Amino acid sequence: MDLKELLGESFKEGMSIEEINAALAEKKLVDPSILPESVSKELYNKASTEAANLRKQLKEKMTADETAAAAQKEIQEQVANLQKENSVFKFKEQFLSGGYDAKTAAELADAMASGDMAKFTAAHTKWATAHETELQAKIKADLLAETPGLGGDGGSGGGEESIGAKMAQEYNSQFIAPETK
Repeated sequence: MDLKELLGESFKEGMSIEEINAALAEKKLVDPSILPESVSKELYNKASTEAANLRKQLKEKMTADETAAAAQKEIQEQVANLQKENSVFKFKEQFLSGGYDAKTAAELADAMASGDMAKFTAAHTKWATAHETELQAKIKADLLAETPGLGGDGGSGGGEESIGAKMAQEYNSQFIAPETK
């Protein structure tokens, strides 16, 4: 349906919006016989008030239920936190007895308790690398201290020259000293 059919005899070419609105206002576009029955204002107000009261009661009940649910949720969170703290404590004790330092043991225990294997692996790898470096340095220092002549004391603990120093002097005396004479 177009505007010409809708307005019928009232339609004129080049009508402005105001003229169209005025022509539409005169037309009855809806058949009142097909509209549903209207409700009296008194019945509507009564039903509206009753519905508002029921909504208010429901809201109060929901608030009480929600408060109880929030309290239950808070208790469950506290229990979960205490269980995690207990697990962290137990894991930390196990890691400390296994030779880990306190900081690493705490990191590993927290990762284990929270189930974060990526964090656990990263902390363990960091500790293992540092521990390996430390052990290698200690072994090297022990070997140098126990090997005669390499520690600078000739292996006797006294003031003797090391094997390297003796070899350097011998080399100097053989090759460098004759040229200067």
